[in-house]
This record gives sequence, C-alpha cells and structure tokens, in this order.
Amino acid sequence: MKHTLLILCFGIFFSSDLFSSTGGLWNNPRSSGMGNISVMLSDHWSSQKNPAGLAHWGRMSFGACYENRFMVPELAAMGLGVSVPVMNGVMGLSVSSFGYELYGENNIGLAFGKILSEQFSMGIKLNYLSINQGEDYGSMGAVIGEIGVMAKISDEFNLGAHIYNVNRAKIDDYQNERVPSILRIGLGYQMNEKVLLCVEAEKDIDAKARIKVGMDYHIIDPLFIRAGVNTNPAIISFGFGLIWKRFIFDFSTNKHSVLGYSPQLGLIFAINKD
Repeated sequence: MKHTLLILCFGIFFSSDLFSSTGGLWNNPRSSGMGNISVMLSDHWSSQKNPAGLAHWGRMSFGACYENRFMVPELAAMGLGVSVPVMNGVMGLSVSSFGYELYGENNIGLAFGKILSEQFSMGIKLNYLSINQGEDYGSMGAVIGEIGVMAKISDEFNLGAHIYNVNRAKIDDYQNERVPSILRIGLGYQMNEKVLLCVEAEKDIDAKARIKVGMDYHIIDPLFIRAGVNTNPAIISFGFGLIWKRFIFDFSTNKHSVLGYSPQLGLIFAINKD
C-alpha cells in the first residue's frame, strides 16, 4: 500500500493523466511501442484511437490487451475490442477498465469508420465513461463524443487527426469539472515496404502539448520492431509484434523518467484475411 501511495503522489505531481484512462486514449501495445503514436494508424485498435482508421482495417477481428502501469497492480488497465465490417464501413465496439476498488474508470464505446473517397476517410465514436471513487465518494458518468479523419496525401504520406470529447462533457457539477478534451494530429511516412516513420502532436486544451515520434520496422516475416519517444512527460518506448496466420501478438513497454516501466501485451484474432 505504501508503494502504491508513493507512486500516486509522484504521478499527481508530475502528470496526473498518466494514471487515468480518462481521455479515452488508453494505449494498445502497438501504439505504446511507437511512443504512444496512433492517430494515423489503421489497425484493430483504431476504434480506441481514431475511428477513421477502422475503415482501412476492413476486417472482422477480436482483441484484448493489458497494461501493468508502472508495475503497480492498482494502476492496471485492460481493454477488449471487436471490429465488424458493416454498411460500407467498419463498426468497432470497445470496452476498457482502469484502477481498483478505491478509484476506477470504465468505458464502453461504439465507433464507425467509413472511406469517403480514395484520399479521405472519417470516423465517429460515442462513449459512456463511468468513474467509481469508492467508499462515500460515489460514482460519476458522462457521454462523450469523438470524431476523426484520415487523408492519403500520397503513396508515402498519410495524415490523421482526431478530437476526443467534442461535446466538452461535464463529469461533475463541483467546480464545473469536465472530461479532458484532447486534439491530436499526426503524419505517417512509409519510407519503404518495411519502415514506417510517424510524428504526432497531442494537445489537451487544459495542458501542455505533447510531441511524439515513433517507428515501426518490419524486420522479417513475421516480426515487427518498434520504438518511440514523447514529451510532457519524457517517455521512451519500445516493443515488437508477431503475426502468425490470423493471430497478431504485440508487446511493448514505456519508461517514464521517474515512475519507471509500464509493460503491455495484446492479442488479436482476425477472421478475415487481407
């Protein structure tokens, strides 16, 4: 318990949102291994990061991931996701959970992504976020909207943008407390068939901007190697992915300069082949 309280104190002092999945941007192991970059990526987890990416994923798939945040069980985060091609687009259902009995967050969301033209895709998502504070503090909840777009600039460059909490949802009347509204924009550069380089900027409207840089290197079949960094706070990341038939296994870890490591793993089963 002392260890947990120490971690929480450090986290509140340095960056309170490191602990919270509020903001809907809880990580998946692929994104985490690339420095928490995601806005221009198209994969199973696009429903959690940028629903516009679901349209390019275009597969029925099931996935689960788990993060041991700062190696403290009370700060663990986990998520489940399903994507299904429907109505000339792809629908994604996601469920996530963070925390323990004294403080926990649970989120369920439904997303839809659609290709609008050869260059553009768009996605929307609706979430319900509940926060449970334990003991006599009760619980709170809010409905949260998201919108995302992707643009193919050329064969090499792909642009993504996403806004979380477009409706500025209020979580509590006390001091007019609202769920964070987060804006992200990023650019991906497909250097060649094996190397993807990405840069992303993230801005909580009530906090400093973050800059992220990451790479995904398809070193050999079936292995991918990933690395990245981001600012505010300073975090370095690395990870790998393995694809075997219809299974995708990902592992990553982030290292915070003060709070240490946050390992994460995930497994995806894709029913449809590309």
